Amino acid sequence: MKRSALYGAGILTFLLAITCGYGQESRLYRLHLDQDVRTTDWRDSIYRFSEFTPGRLTFVAGKSQERKFNYNLFTGKMDFIDDHGDTLTLNYARELRLVTIGSRVFYFDPAEGYIEVILQMPLSLGVRKVFFAAIKETVADDGYGVASHTTSSTRSFRGAVTAGVINVDNLYKKEAYYFFIDQKSNLYQANKLSLLRLFDDHRKEIKAYLKKNNVDFKNEQHLTALVRFCNRFY
Repeated sequence: MKRSALYGAGILTFLLAITCGYGQESRLYRLHLDQDVRTTDWRDSIYRFSEFTPGRLTFVAGKSQERKFNYNLFTGKMDFIDDHGDTLTLNYARELRLVTIGSRVFYFDPAEGYIEVILQMPLSLGVRKVFFAAIKETVADDGYGVASHTTSSTRSFRGAVTAGVINVDNLYKKEAYYFFIDQKSNLYQANKLSLLRLFDDHRKEIKAYLKKNNVDFKNEQHLTALVRFCNRFY
């Protein structure tokens, strides 16, 4: 039993080291099996803003009436408060273009979801922040009253909960995915290849900038400076 516990702890330490390399936030958020995320001690972290804020929707045909909105990082969807004070989720609509919440703008892409615009220029920079299940912890009963503890990365875990499993916890992390947005509102993953395709005539200058500044494409400050540099080519 002691060996099993030590082995499980070792796996968890290893997985924590791996997942910390994917995002910019290393904290893990625990959610028990069948637990409502709204009852967790980290429920205040699931929204982009500390409170629902007045905003508007922009559709192809025009704007909607003002409501209070908030972006839900856990579901990746936009929530709003209706006329009765209930919290509802905005249904995806291909005609939707933008959600403005206070001074912040979210561009809606049918494939990627809500992209918060953090730098608006001819070439803009956007980010999609979400929670993802990084680790699955399982406690199982072997039928003789002996429990074993295991962990697995949900990046590779597949399958339903099997007989004998008495507890399953998911450990979530916040992840930020960055995008370049061109003048036609097309999205490109924020990486070197996308930049070279967007500015094919300026590959030499861009490669020199990336090398000189050792750009990290997961670092928001690095990307902001990079996008400002690239906008000189318009």
